[in-house]
Amino acid sequence: MRRRVWWIASVGLAAGIAVGCKHAPPPRVFYPPPVAEKPPRVEVPSAPLSPLEPDLNKLPLIDPATADVTGSTRLPALGLTEATCAKLAFEHAPLASAVERENSVPVVADPDRPPPEDSLSRELRPLVVAELRNKAAGDAVAAFYQLADLEGRSAVVRETIEEIDVLRKAVEEAIKRGAKPPIDMEEIARQRATWIGLLGQAELGAKLLDADLKRRIGASGKTSDRLMPTGEFGLPKETLDVEAAVLVALEKRPELQALRTAYLKLTPETLPEVREFLQAVPSTGGLLGSGAMGGMMGSAGPKLPFMRRIAERRLAEQLAPVQSAADHEVAVRKAQLFTLIDERERAVADEVRAQALVLAEQSRQVGLVRWRVEKQKAKVAELRKEEKGAAAVVPAELELNRERAELIQAVMQWHQARAKLTAAQGLYAK
Repeated sequence: MRRRVWWIASVGLAAGIAVGCKHAPPPRVFYPPPVAEKPPRVEVPSAPLSPLEPDLNKLPLIDPATADVTGSTRLPALGLTEATCAKLAFEHAPLASAVERENSVPVVADPDRPPPEDSLSRELRPLVVAELRNKAAGDAVAAFYQLADLEGRSAVVRETIEEIDVLRKAVEEAIKRGAKPPIDMEEIARQRATWIGLLGQAELGAKLLDADLKRRIGASGKTSDRLMPTGEFGLPKETLDVEAAVLVALEKRPELQALRTAYLKLTPETLPEVREFLQAVPSTGGLLGSGAMGGMMGSAGPKLPFMRRIAERRLAEQLAPVQSAADHEVAVRKAQLFTLIDERERAVADEVRAQALVLAEQSRQVGLVRWRVEKQKAKVAELRKEEKGAAAVVPAELELNRERAELIQAVMQWHQARAKLTAAQGLYAK
């Protein structure tokens, strides 16, 4: 504390001499208003209790036998590929664009400092922007495959409801002929109601994801169409080399490149820019770069070369402690950056390895569900070949559709994990 007070006094004296003033104005102290130690106690008023089961007469009623599931009110589909989705999201990335606009802010050149266009900030900023754009693209591609999952399962559910309607007609005809079918109309209506409910949930999720994805890629939310993922959704046969993927991430990830650049180019002259960078790094929570020197000599305050120019030779002795403090802070910031780089490299490597584990397990899940689908397909084909009628075939088809929906879900979850792996490696920022 004594050292800090002495330093402030010496700098104030130096500035006073430089401008020809005998006395510096006293500092203004702001005392904030006191804050209550405890919030006031609240008494919750008691309301009369009511049954939690709602009154049926006050709820909407829909007959599943007549509910419309044709999707005639759906907006026309607009095909969207993964590559286009990633490209548009990378280019849009509002936060990255906002950071990038910092380069358009005019900077007053200081003769004793490197030209503004060669400053460290302008070297670090593109890497920060690339990291933000990389994350935006990865999140958009993950949303792309979530939408593909819901749209794919919605299509299967529609087919299922159509098959239930075929079964209903077959049962109605059997009843007219005086036969007693193995399934009654009420059970068919219950089945239809269940699948209509599933369809409604899937379509709601698809609508929400459509709006979310349009926002991520910069498309208008008021367009008269809906995004429809399209492309090749198969899984590659080759296995992932996990450690090679980790090495790619450590080399390509823009966040790590920025931290290494700040570490290698940290000097007393670049100290204010490194402070700003450390405060902006998300993984630090803004806790680094705001120490004692940072608060007194931050980027908004005077830089050391400027102070040396004002003081010139007469203030060399007064400024020596400032230079010494700056040199000491450089050492501290170097240590902080080294620790941060080590921590982030470990976190990035762990993230890549985690997504590799997810990919491997999800690929296994896809293989198991595919086996079930193929077995159920063979069963349905055999029933059709035996011509046992809709009452025997449709239940098997319903089970097949359940397996098909699970297969779509498993495949799209694999692709979501792949998108997260690509983002973890920083490969969207090519």
